Amino acid sequence: MSLKTTLLYAGIAGRGFDSLKQGMDAGWISHGLASLSAAAKAQGFEVDLIDLRALSGWDQFR
Repeated sequence: MSLKTTLLYAGIAGRGFDSLKQGMDAGWISHGLASLSAAAKAQGFEVDLIDLRALSGWDQFR
């Protein structure tokens, strides 16, 4: 049985949803989450990394 994990970057407090690629401060994801995701994948775990800034709203998240 494999464990599936989803890491969530909830960086929507500043510019909100649909704000990815709107300038330097809105374009970076957490390096810590990205590193954790990569390390877990390298060990064979199934990992999703979701950046809420890339979504249009909560309805798209569901």
